[in-house]
Amino acid sequence: MERISAHQFTMVCAAVLLGTTFIPIGQTSVQVAGRDAYMSVVLVYGLAVPWGLMILSITRNHPGQNLLEVSAALLGKWPGKFLALLYTGVVGYLGILLLARVGDTFRRSILPLVPTAVIIGGMILLVLMLAWSGVENFARFAESVFPLVVLGLVFTMVFSVPRFEPDEYLPILENGVMPVVWGIAKLSSYPMEFILFLAGAITFVPREEEGRLKKGLWRASIFVAFIQGALTLTEVMVFGPEETTRLNYGLLSLGKMVEISRTVSGIESLFMLTWMGADVIKICALFLAAFWGIQHVTGWKKNLWLYFGLALLFMVVAVPKPGGTALALQIQRFAEWAVLPLAGCWIPLLFFLHAWKRRRRRG
Repeated sequence: MERISAHQFTMVCAAVLLGTTFIPIGQTSVQVAGRDAYMSVVLVYGLAVPWGLMILSITRNHPGQNLLEVSAALLGKWPGKFLALLYTGVVGYLGILLLARVGDTFRRSILPLVPTAVIIGGMILLVLMLAWSGVENFARFAESVFPLVVLGLVFTMVFSVPRFEPDEYLPILENGVMPVVWGIAKLSSYPMEFILFLAGAITFVPREEEGRLKKGLWRASIFVAFIQGALTLTEVMVFGPEETTRLNYGLLSLGKMVEISRTVSGIESLFMLTWMGADVIKICALFLAAFWGIQHVTGWKKNLWLYFGLALLFMVVAVPKPGGTALALQIQRFAEWAVLPLAGCWIPLLFFLHAWKRRRRRG
């Protein structure tokens, strides 16, 4: 059976947790929390820690099983099948929406004349090859590409410093603490996307290194929180709160504004190539999660035709999706009304049920 190391676990956690959320997070958070949105962003990724620790605790006594299999053991066969179907639908459709956003993003930036179907087809082909190669290769890919994605984000922020408008940062907490709290609630679906992937991927994790896994989860959450918080603050400092709320892809706008020594400009093409790695990682993670759900429901083994059929389904549904604001709203609403309730309720329910059954056995 495939296994990933504790270090790869940390890198995969950070890569999937960051995913492609750096694209909409500025607009989404500023709409609710205003100029203090970066505080909400930093705090919300803390949710990944307790939910991740609950998954580690639940599966500790079920080695070699993912959370879908544990659910069937704790809740019964048919409730477990229903949860697996729900899980498959949620992660699969989220992956389709993010795939559609890839086509929209590239058409609005560096490939305006290329048909959306070609862009999406190329992306799903990369995802299919990576998924078919196995979880170990997926972890190695994340381990190699994630630092490049982070460097692209850091360079974007650093080269945006000359355009900072310090007045946009003040006053701090001008409307009190509640906008920050509401911002956390608005963004809480972002770490839950990672939690749904972890629920399926936990079977590939080395459980004999429990301490290192917990430290890796903490490190990944803290690192991603500060990267995302800094990026949100950069957008606010450059565009101001009002303009940030109007920009569907504020990060792309930052990339277009970057100048190096007043000679090299418009280098968003280079940034897009690095950020494409984040798209591949996040969509592949959701693709794998959808396959694990199908595998649990049907009992089918790993099969190239099944992978190909799932990839074709992703592409066929993603291509006709509208872009721009309509797509951004659809992703946001689906995350809030499907991803968040599923992960937010399912994991704690299993955790408390698992703890209760353990106490009964001891009693």
